[in-house]
Amino acid sequence: MNVEHTVSFLLPQGYRDEQGQLHRSGRMRRASAADEVRAMLDPRSREQEGYGIIVLLASVIVSLGDLAGVDTQVIEALSEEDLTYLREQYRILNEA
Repeated sequence: MNVEHTVSFLLPQGYRDEQGQLHRSGRMRRASAADEVRAMLDPRSREQEGYGIIVLLASVIVSLGDLAGVDTQVIEALSEEDLTYLREQYRILNEA
């Protein structure tokens, strides 16, 4: 992971894991063309409009609190406020 192309973030509400621990701080990397293609080709993206951003965020978020990894289930569990925040952070990072 190239640190120059990552950004730290702090979720407004955060993700609460099965043990009740809240995870709010994380890091996101720039997306590659391959990340965007995988998100578009994911069958869930074709079945459900707007799901591509879930797949994309799961691939570019390199850390969230103490979680071992971030997958689509974690992103799906976030509040709308957190998801909107991450979309904006993604846009800023990838338009830079």
